[in-house]
Amino acid sequence: MRAEERDPEDSLIDILDSIEKIESFIEGFEFEDFSADDKTIYAAILALEIIGEATKDFAGFLETETS
Repeated sequence: MRAEERDPEDSLIDILDSIEKIESFIEGFEFEDFSADDKTIYAAILALEIIGEATKDFAGFLETETS
């Protein structure tokens, strides 16, 4: 779905959900433990990618609304 077709609220929900997921993934980890856990690293990276995509979608909405 293109950014201009996506509800901006959905993008914000994706961002907030991904932040919560990252927090839950790393809860209780010390840095050394986190950096040695490939599964948790990959899960956090995926959530960051989702945040990046949702941010682009939301930015596209803002550009459409302000032009």
